[in-house]
Amino acid sequence: MFDTGSAKSFIKKSILEQTNHVNIQFKQQSYLMADGSSTFNILGTTEIFIEFEKSCTSIIAGVVDALCVDCLLGMDYINKYYVNLNNKEKQVQVHIQDIIVDLPMENTMKTINVLGRANAFTYFHPNQEKPIQIISHISSGHMLFSPADALKSKGLVTPHAIVPVVDHIATIFIYNSSMENQQLLYQEIVGEITPYCDTEFVSTIFDPQTRFSIDEDQSKSLTSTSETNIRSLLTHLDDQQDLAEAWQIFTKHHRLFDTTTITIAETDTPHVICTENKPPTTSRPYPQTIEKQNATFDILQQMLKNQQIRPSFSQYSAPILLIKKRDGSYRFIVDYRKLNNITVQDNYPLPNLEQAIQMVGGRRYYSKLDLKSGYFQIPIKEDDKHKTAFITTHGLFEFNVLAQGLKNSPPSFQRIMSGLLLPCKKFSIVYLDDILIYSDNFDQHLQHVNQVLAILNKHKFQLNPPKCEIFRTSIDYLGHTISNDGVRPLQERIEKILSLPQPISLHQANAFIGSIGWYRKFIKNYAHIAVPISAVTNLTKANKHKFHWDQDQREAFDKLKEALITDPLFLTYPDDKLSLTLEIDASDNCIGGVLFQEDDNGQRKNIYFHSQMLPKPQRKWPTIEKEALAIYYCVLRMKLYLLGREFTVYTDHCPLRDMQLKPSNNRRVDRISLILQQYNIKQIHHLSGKCNCMADYLSRYPRQVEDDDDFIEEDFGVVPGIQHCGAVITRAQAKAQLTIPDTVIVESVADQSLVVDDQPPRVAGHVFDVTKIADAQKQDSFYQEQIHKLQQESLKCSFELKGDILYKIIKRGIANLKLIYIPLSLVFQVVKVYHASSWAGHFGFRRTYNNLKDRYWWPNMKDTIRNYLHSCLQCQKFNFARHKSYGFLHPIESPSGPFQMIGMDYSGPFPITSQGNKYVLAITDYFTKWVIAIPTEKQNAQTTAEVLHEHYICIYGVPRQILSDQGTPFNNQLVDAFTTILGCHHIKSTPYHPQTNGAIERFNATFERQLAKVTNVHMNDWDIHLKSVVLAYNTGKHASTEYSPYQLQFGRHPNLPPDPPIAQYEFLKPNDYFQFFRRTLTLYHRQAKQNIIQHQQYYKTNYDTHRADPKFNIGDRVLKRLSTSRTKLSSIYSDPMVVIDAEHPTYWVKNDSNDVYQVHVSQLRSFSAS
Repeated sequence: MFDTGSAKSFIKKSILEQTNHVNIQFKQQSYLMADGSSTFNILGTTEIFIEFEKSCTSIIAGVVDALCVDCLLGMDYINKYYVNLNNKEKQVQVHIQDIIVDLPMENTMKTINVLGRANAFTYFHPNQEKPIQIISHISSGHMLFSPADALKSKGLVTPHAIVPVVDHIATIFIYNSSMENQQLLYQEIVGEITPYCDTEFVSTIFDPQTRFSIDEDQSKSLTSTSETNIRSLLTHLDDQQDLAEAWQIFTKHHRLFDTTTITIAETDTPHVICTENKPPTTSRPYPQTIEKQNATFDILQQMLKNQQIRPSFSQYSAPILLIKKRDGSYRFIVDYRKLNNITVQDNYPLPNLEQAIQMVGGRRYYSKLDLKSGYFQIPIKEDDKHKTAFITTHGLFEFNVLAQGLKNSPPSFQRIMSGLLLPCKKFSIVYLDDILIYSDNFDQHLQHVNQVLAILNKHKFQLNPPKCEIFRTSIDYLGHTISNDGVRPLQERIEKILSLPQPISLHQANAFIGSIGWYRKFIKNYAHIAVPISAVTNLTKANKHKFHWDQDQREAFDKLKEALITDPLFLTYPDDKLSLTLEIDASDNCIGGVLFQEDDNGQRKNIYFHSQMLPKPQRKWPTIEKEALAIYYCVLRMKLYLLGREFTVYTDHCPLRDMQLKPSNNRRVDRISLILQQYNIKQIHHLSGKCNCMADYLSRYPRQVEDDDDFIEEDFGVVPGIQHCGAVITRAQAKAQLTIPDTVIVESVADQSLVVDDQPPRVAGHVFDVTKIADAQKQDSFYQEQIHKLQQESLKCSFELKGDILYKIIKRGIANLKLIYIPLSLVFQVVKVYHASSWAGHFGFRRTYNNLKDRYWWPNMKDTIRNYLHSCLQCQKFNFARHKSYGFLHPIESPSGPFQMIGMDYSGPFPITSQGNKYVLAITDYFTKWVIAIPTEKQNAQTTAEVLHEHYICIYGVPRQILSDQGTPFNNQLVDAFTTILGCHHIKSTPYHPQTNGAIERFNATFERQLAKVTNVHMNDWDIHLKSVVLAYNTGKHASTEYSPYQLQFGRHPNLPPDPPIAQYEFLKPNDYFQFFRRTLTLYHRQAKQNIIQHQQYYKTNYDTHRADPKFNIGDRVLKRLSTSRTKLSSIYSDPMVVIDAEHPTYWVKNDSNDVYQVHVSQLRSFSAS
């Protein structure tokens, strides 16, 4: 039997004795079985000879008393003779010198499956593993055990393994992977035990679906990359025999170390994205430069080739972002924030750090394996791949593998790796993509490493050799140094506290005692210890010169620092039952943070302190960017404790509260937010600066200095297998490649003649060449006319010819200036130089003309300059309009009565109240001006429909028309279907023209200021006062109707709290009151409508005064005002577009990409072509 899971070959002693064999070298040795715990002994070794079709082979084999087959040929034989096990074609190929022997795989005996039953009742706690005895009809031997499917349904896990059977009893290990107690009944079927014949092929694979398959790449020869990587890992082994044995093991699994190929692991547990029944999230692609669009295309093509992505037809879409690295390549990042917000949290636990570390200390040998780009090796469940869809300018694509930035990536990755390496649980720890193997001696460690590598190899994983460490006696793992002497924590968590410098000034001493004061209730005898420091810090301004820092103060300083990093304030390991909190702060040049936990009694336990000096370029960043950078640096440094765990961030910079939920207006903050997608940040809270003492202090007294401003984690956003998409050009290369046109700077004054050198000074940036003036003048008709006049009447002519160049003589004051005449063919070039070049700055007519009028002259000079400036595309796109916006006022025709036309709009976001409200949806009646304002938690389609139905329609009925803007809360399928069912007409205003819905916009502007006057200092109770402000608005006289909304709504004056009791009216019968009320309301409405019309005409007259109302025709080229400018230096107007439809004052325009926009005339600017 060929066994790819066995490092050695073995033969049964009874079979060996039936042959003429070489003498046995008796030396007892023990070998580890595939279950990770069972062992079997060999009597000794001997050389055996195996003949295939008259070709003889030999191998050193171990001699054993009992074996499941007569002879087992392991990897030593397979590698020696390049045995190719082709399970698909049922063929075995053996290479003997130049001969290839083909052998068929045949079963000569029917397979017998024997049931294995539990020999006793066993109870399992959650995450508990126990040895279990199983009983079967087989008396003895080494058999293949296959677990029953019923175990998996209970959450009980045990691997496929070869197990020894003695007196009908075999021992296996079963692990309870569920979070509930489980039990195994007496005589319950645990699995099947299968004996094998001597010609059947067996592969030691633990996956039940693939245990009879063979890795076809096993037969491939060792690549140069794999060989180099393996040699670098084993180069430290001095013992040649150890090196040879290790080399044999590692070359057997050489594919794991070949980093030139891209692999996708084959696992039974893919990554799952659970979004329940929530609707798909969509986004538009982020704008990109042409360079980045080309780089995106190249990256997509390589990812498609590597089968990491595929074209998508999904309803989901997330935008991508390319961030350029210093080497010219790009980081490929997908913004999955919207998808992550609707993804259900995966609570699969990461290993308990304390238990894991305590288990591995005191061993002799350690090996650490690191998976290369681990996430990109994990497949995604087929049904969930469409949720990873990302949108680019080149189309929609979706991932086949686990992409960076997806929520639940760490727990999902941990679940997969823990399941695969469960057979190796006794001698290995897997923490995400880091695997630690530990053993008591070299031979045992060799077997352990071989078993782990075999599992990884069978499932087509790939390692990262530079980060792997093999056969070490001491190793750094999970923040600790592990060796035979035990476990010692690394100092990185507390080095920032230990390195705090002694204060040298009163200000520094006050800062320290202020930062540590928060911990005073947790530090025993704090007041006594701090007495020397308090004595020199509690000084008035007049006595600050008495400050001193002597031995007593230094000792107190060291004792207080020591208290921060020892029990009870410092935890060696975080408590899995308590939530994690990270406080951060950034100062001008530094950042700092502290990770801690608080128990139910408010006791604070510190876990990690960090501070560092910011690189020089980052010190110039705005405060919001440095605060975001502080979060990133601290999270990155504390990654071991935060990845895969939920935590809360506290910062004293309020604008960062929503950075992980939605894009901000800051590019760097958005980039940092995208990088932090992979972490489970529960919430970012604002913390006042005076409460953020320790983080603030650490940010002001760092010790670490970093010069690298490429702050993003090295591997983040780097897709494996993607070559550099972008060139690197040094400054010297850039200068060498720069083509400098043959141009000069011209300076002409009245008494200075033109000097033309052989090598004139040059500047790059324009095409005007003064040396060509003479030639251009000679071909100009105006020049020829003036030359003719000079020849006829030289004294009366205002021109002068000197050096073949014609000058214009102009009198300025008492001086005569000689100005170069510019021929018509060069006018455009010279104006462009003095207006559009970098040193001219695109200034207006006055500056451009003044720069030219003392140097050059040509006919109609002012008109030519004005026409050129008017047609300058850059000026049209970037210049502000110094006139009133285009378009006359078109008042909405007043409804004939109430409840006919309403407008609605959202206002906010406001500070979140205790009720969770953040927005206000206001609804106003266009006739009565009656307003309803409802506080809401969200502004979306569902909230809009619910408020409209509950607070308006159920009280006042269905209006005929509803007017709103085109925001997403109103312009969606839900609201459209809702208004269609109600039978009312939903009118949407022109984008970015709020005047259309002016009534509600005016109310929003009014009530926000009034509301601000009555809220508390925290501004978190505004929803309590909202109804009072609305009442005040509805009971006040409106300017356009000259009645209060209350009067037009109810036909009487409101009765307010300070008012005296109203007069009583008596009617003969109840119906008389209705007639009186109707007449009164009719009078009110008639007068109100007249007032509305009069005021509308008055407002229109004032609005239209001194305002242009241009009309554009279909086919006209225009510039559209951009709705948002990304920065202050962005253009204000778009590139030229074409008018394709017109209903003045609304127009539809189309750009070069065939995108159509509906715009108001006020958002357009006529395009003047040059």
